[in-house]
Amino acid sequence: MRAALLLLTVLALSACGISEAELKSGINKSMQEQLDSDNQFKQYGMKVTSIDLIKKTSNTYEGFGNVSFKGNQQKVPISVTVDGSNYLWKAEPPAFAFIAQYELEVAAKEMEREGKKLELEANQMIADADKEAKQIEREIERDIKALERETK
Repeated sequence: MRAALLLLTVLALSACGISEAELKSGINKSMQEQLDSDNQFKQYGMKVTSIDLIKKTSNTYEGFGNVSFKGNQQKVPISVTVDGSNYLWKAEPPAFAFIAQYELEVAAKEMEREGKKLELEANQMIADADKEAKQIEREIERDIKALERETK
């Protein structure tokens, strides 16, 4: 999975400009559509729960897309530029780093399970080899005793 992702969405809204509430609502909808359709995200079933924005300049905002991911809320940093009735939002790397962290945790758990499985198999092989070695040892002792009897 690519760790770096840049989401860009340009939306045309009413010709009269856009209110902050409309901006948040539009970004929420657009981000959700992106999460639902992008192959990198759709498998996780993430839901955008809200958008928080702080106006930085007359036409720029910074904030977070609050996303529900695997039962936890994640804050996805976003920046927004508004130009009249249009806006552009973007989430730059490492905005979705929590997905990579989740995948690493899943892989670590799988490796731990596989390691335990291999350890059990190795222990069984050692036990089988010990059992076989003891059997061979008994057979050798029996053969030695038989030879000793024959040579007397």
